[in-house]
Amino acid sequence: MKESIMAGWCRPLKILRWKIYRYRYLLCLLTSQVAILGLDFYLSAAISLQPYYWVPVVLSILFVSPRQVFLLSALAFAFTVLAGFYWGYFLSADYLSVVLSTIVVSTISVLISIRIQRSIKVQKNLEERYRLLAENASDIVIFAQPDHCIRWVSPSLQSVLDGGLEDWIGSRVASFIHSQDRFILETLYAKAIFPEENTTKHEQSIRIRHKNGDYRWFSIRVAAVKDEAGQPIGFVKGFRDIHDQVRSQQALREERAQLRAVMDSLIDPHVLLTAIWDDKGNIVDFRYTDANPAACLYNQMTREQLIGKTLLEILPAHKASGLLDHYIQTMQSFEPLILNDYAYPHDIYNEERRFDIRAVRVDNALSYTWRDVTDRYQAAQQLAESKERYQQLAQRWEFAMGAGDIAIYEADLRTQTAFYSPGLLKQLGYQEGDWSDRLDEWWQRLHPEDILLIEQNLKVNFTDQSQPNYTTEYRIQHRDGSYRWILDRGKVMSYDDEGRPLSVMGVNVDITSQKYTEQELSRQAKTDELTGLINRREAIARIQALCALDRRHGKEFAVLFCDLDCFKDVNDHFGHLAGDTVLQVVARRIKLAIRSNDFAARIGGDEFLVVLQGVHSLKNAVVIAEKLRYVVAQPISTDAGCVAQTMTIGVTLIQPAETIDTLIARADAAMYQGKQSGRDRVIPFA
Repeated sequence: MKESIMAGWCRPLKILRWKIYRYRYLLCLLTSQVAILGLDFYLSAAISLQPYYWVPVVLSILFVSPRQVFLLSALAFAFTVLAGFYWGYFLSADYLSVVLSTIVVSTISVLISIRIQRSIKVQKNLEERYRLLAENASDIVIFAQPDHCIRWVSPSLQSVLDGGLEDWIGSRVASFIHSQDRFILETLYAKAIFPEENTTKHEQSIRIRHKNGDYRWFSIRVAAVKDEAGQPIGFVKGFRDIHDQVRSQQALREERAQLRAVMDSLIDPHVLLTAIWDDKGNIVDFRYTDANPAACLYNQMTREQLIGKTLLEILPAHKASGLLDHYIQTMQSFEPLILNDYAYPHDIYNEERRFDIRAVRVDNALSYTWRDVTDRYQAAQQLAESKERYQQLAQRWEFAMGAGDIAIYEADLRTQTAFYSPGLLKQLGYQEGDWSDRLDEWWQRLHPEDILLIEQNLKVNFTDQSQPNYTTEYRIQHRDGSYRWILDRGKVMSYDDEGRPLSVMGVNVDITSQKYTEQELSRQAKTDELTGLINRREAIARIQALCALDRRHGKEFAVLFCDLDCFKDVNDHFGHLAGDTVLQVVARRIKLAIRSNDFAARIGGDEFLVVLQGVHSLKNAVVIAEKLRYVVAQPISTDAGCVAQTMTIGVTLIQPAETIDTLIARADAAMYQGKQSGRDRVIPFA
């Protein structure tokens, strides 16, 4: 309850205090007027204070509104009339002059107050407009005192620098500027206070610290606010964010600097030729607008001497040679210009030279580069002539040798290219032009199984200079898809300083027929001619290899000694041709009945030997032997009639440390036991 009563009293008191504060100037002036009236009544009639009643009115012009000035004027007039009645000189001449002067002063005061109030109102409207513009502008606007302490900052600072206004107000602008840019701010202050003639703007680029600690580029403009005496009473600073623009300009300058560095470091000359047009819109010449050091050196001129000159002024032969027409065509078609080994009668060197030329249009200019390839062109010509002579020599040598199976080659290991005589292409069924001079084509046509052997053989000769000669045999693919055997005999002709081979030369001989003959002889030496099975010698060699392999890996194998029963009767009764047919059929049936890793051999007239690999027990070997006995016992048709041929088989397993002769002897003994037991059976020998 008490608090409620206090709140009721406090509100009127607050209103009263606000009213007193608002009208404080008016109250003071009214008090002074009343005080003057009281003093006038207090003093004698000889001392009149009536002329001073208008003093508060005049002073009120600077402090109160026109209405309040009018109120004070009315009071001054009323107090003048009251004093006249009080002292009894109301209608005197002096009194009337005082009254008239009071009316005039009051009227003038009211009119001046109205004018001042209007000026203040206009100024406040302008200030409000400027404040609204500053507060809503994207740029940052700062007002600082003469000591550069910030008094006001536009709200745009929060969005541009992500900072709070309270961090800036009361601080100095320099504290937010990059240390290297603060001298620029001092210079702008000086120019704002003492502007140069014909200069109204003082703008520079500086870096301002962002809230995250980074610095951003801003364009700053400073204007000084001066009093009537011309002394600065503050500074208005405008900041515009140009960070992205500055970064783009820096990137552009860096890119241009890099491009210039690249162009200056080029070994090949490069120039920029700007087109010169006549009144009819035709290109008549080009002007040098840029050139790298290589271009200046080639033209035997400094850059200052070259830039600005026209193309025909320096190299007039461009027009007669047709090269100028190529440039004009490039400008008109926008297509790149590419010329190789272009012959040009050079004006500076007074001789015909060869050039590789590249040019492309860039706006109204031609980006043009060239390379003097005269030495390369002459070397290529000499090489072509030398190659032709070498080819003719190779053809004559091949003809002198009188063999189409012999061919010559020469390989450059640095360029990975080779020269092949026509004989080599003929060996493989190719025509000239079907096979390039790249060594890759030779490697791609090698038989996959021979590549590793060739690499191993060549590695020895290529790394040991004491053995420059090499001989190797390999297969290479013919055009028809088959492979030809080649005997390659060559020599490393040169090495570099580090001992690496540079070039090789050799002779290829087609030994395909010889290889096939050797393979056929080898086959015949290992094969029974009648049955096609391997013979006794090859069977013994294979069993020896199996013995060595199985002993290392702990594996076993079985030997089946097979003998045809009463085969002599077949020859006697049906004839030897029928007997040969029986042997061939039996061999074929045995071969079909055994596995791919097993093998069978004919070791005698009617004796066969079968080797079963990976057999784990004698019982398993007997099962396979029974299968062989069964398939052989099926009737055999011959030209002389049908033959029923049986076979007796002895089976045994290899024993540790057993010789091949002992092994076969045990199998033979088992077979012989079967013969005595009635033939056509399988007898195991443990």
